[in-house]
Amino acid sequence: MPLSFRMHAMPERPPSALPLVGPGPAPPRPLGQHGRDLWDRVQAGFCITDAGGTEMLCLACQAIDRAERCREIIDRDGEMIEGATGAMRAHPLIREELQGRAFAMRTIDRLGINKEALRPIGRPPSSVGWRPSDYADE
Repeated sequence: MPLSFRMHAMPERPPSALPLVGPGPAPPRPLGQHGRDLWDRVQAGFCITDAGGTEMLCLACQAIDRAERCREIIDRDGEMIEGATGAMRAHPLIREELQGRAFAMRTIDRLGINKEALRPIGRPPSSVGWRPSDYADE
């Protein structure tokens, strides 16, 4: 996949290793734990430094934070709650959680950071295939 002007692919590193190029840029606004984790993982794999890319990534991270806060409330209250008439209905924050996660995934897709190369770029190793010298003696 060709890289866009906003990101530069970086080699993968083990999760316990130090960053390869130092810390990435700080988010433009404060993030919660889940959003900051996403920010750090993305910046460790891709160096997104342009204004548009960092803003889109920050919005995705904020959406993940909000979705996680909704998930905590849903877990506390239960997925089904009693409505005003006494009938059981789905917790209204389920929809908000799903919308936040969907927004984050669409934004990540637009940034192009969800695409992985299926095979390495370049020629295959020289040992692949046959060589005419293998059949010269026959």
